This record gives sequence, C-alpha cells and structure tokens, in this order.
Amino acid sequence: MPRTNPNMVEAEVLAYVRAAERYGFCNNDRGTADAIHNAQVVHQYFTETWKEDLTDANFDHVVENLRPHLKFYGTPADAEYDKLVDDLVKTGQFNEAQFNEWYNRSGLVDKPQSRVAILTWLKSHGMQFTPEKYQFSIGQARVLHFLEFKHQSQTSGKPSHSATDDGSPFVSAKDANKPLWLRKREEREAQETQQITHTKKAEKDAWQLIAEKHAEHGNTHSERQEVQGRFKYLRDQGLSWRETAMAMERFVVELKRRAAVINRSVQ
Repeated sequence: MPRTNPNMVEAEVLAYVRAAERYGFCNNDRGTADAIHNAQVVHQYFTETWKEDLTDANFDHVVENLRPHLKFYGTPADAEYDKLVDDLVKTGQFNEAQFNEWYNRSGLVDKPQSRVAILTWLKSHGMQFTPEKYQFSIGQARVLHFLEFKHQSQTSGKPSHSATDDGSPFVSAKDANKPLWLRKREEREAQETQQITHTKKAEKDAWQLIAEKHAEHGNTHSERQEVQGRFKYLRDQGLSWRETAMAMERFVVELKRRAAVINRSVQ
C-alpha cells in the first residue's frame, strides 16, 4: 500500500521514536549529528525509496535494510546519557558544551556511565550544573564508584579536594614519630570514610524518593495505572533504586511526549 501522505505525520514520528528505543539507534531532541543523520536516512527511505507509511510493523519489516546506514549507541549507558542530557537541556539550567569542556579537563576516562553518574547525582540533590559543582560531585562516594581516572596511580581514585584538614590535628604518642605527610593522609582518609558512611543512606533514600515521585505521575486514571504498572514491573526485576528511578524518569518523559503529540494533533 503506497504512502497516505507525502511527508511524515505525527503518528509516524512517534513510530520512529519507538523504533529508536527498540533497536538502540541514536535519536534525541537536541539534534546531534548522529540523530540528524538517522532521521534523514529513515525519512528518505519511507518517503522516497519504499514509499510506505512508517509504522511499527513496517519499520520492523525493513530494519535490516536500514541497519547498515544507521548510527547506533555503543552501549546502553550511551543511550541513557543522551536521554538524560535531552531532559537537562530542556530545563535551561544545563550547558552541554560547558560540561564537555570541564569533563575533557577533569582527568577522567571518558565513559558514559561516569557522565551519567555525575549529572544524575547533581540532579537528585538539586544542585546547579556548573564546573565547580561537577568537580565537587566526583568526590562523592556514590559517584566515585563509576569513575576511572586517567592517572589512577597518582590520584588513587580519590580527588584531592574530597576532604579538608583544619591544620591542627591531635597527634598521639603512637603517631608522634610519623612524618607529617603520612599523618595528614591518614586523617584525610579517615574523614573520607566518615563522609561515605554518612552519605550512603541519604543517597539511597534520595533515589527511592525520586523513583516513587515518578510513580505518582498521571493525568488520567489509565495513565496512572500504566505508570504504576511499570513501577511494579521494575521493582519485581530486582533493580536498585537508582536504576528504578532512572528507568521511571525515562518512562514518564516518554508519556509526556506522547501526550504532547496527541494534544497537538487534537488542536
């Protein structure tokens, strides 16, 4: 059956978004180079080459023809980072170019899970997205777990700013003969351990609160049922609260997008 419209309509755009999530090829609202490339490839294929409507079934039918020409995410973390940045940019409080500039100077190995950990921690704590806050975040226990430093032997995986010293520690007789640099290092490590202990529970509770907040979303009875169903499904999978919170956030964002498209179509 030939196309019903010469150009893409809203229903086809939604089918495209679902296909991107289903098959893991690059797609975002910011219009990165890979996302634009994929959109152009698919648009040309359905409007000029095959000349069929873009539906879920039609895309599944021709995906192997399109696959060699599409740009895919390297890992699930790449897709997670892309969606997270999409949402942060919309708030008007996040500058992606500034974050990239800081990250390239941070001494961190460039891994998407590291980027996600930094931005998610700042978002969950309601902090600003500035170079100073990025630097502060990498000293936090929850974030450190996901980081890898380029010069690991020099940094020992712990940024020098992650704890402070008041300059006048109590020195016992046992420690009197220790070099000053060694005493200060032990004091710093003790403070870091204490900080980790105090923050673990607070951060765990923060992720749980975020997940449960997303689970309350819904403007209609059916939408609320759908959200609650997804929340129950994720919890039944045994995911951590962090994983549940991030998955629920992506699900709610997709629901809002879907509702916005439907509202525009009605108008």
